[in-house]
Amino acid sequence: MTMRAEPIVDFSVAPHAMIPESSAVAGGRPMKVSYDSKTDILRIVLCDDRAIAESDEDKPGVILDYDNEGNLVSLEVLDAAECVSDARSVEYRMAE
Repeated sequence: MTMRAEPIVDFSVAPHAMIPESSAVAGGRPMKVSYDSKTDILRIVLCDDRAIAESDEDKPGVILDYDNEGNLVSLEVLDAAECVSDARSVEYRMAE
């Protein structure tokens, strides 16, 4: 019997690819969203160019990562399958 490993689902959300060029922020970095089905963790990275200096579990199952200046860098949702029914689907909207 062959075991097939579940891949990590990685969604990189690039604002310039999702909205008209005239609305894109010049030099903006993409937000990254990934889900690991083995660990059942959903991770949203807002600033991947900043080192994580501190992590706090604000509420049970929600970990917030901060840089040295106290800015939010990323967040993780543990046991994500309890609140996300389809990890392969991401709805992305920009408010006008």
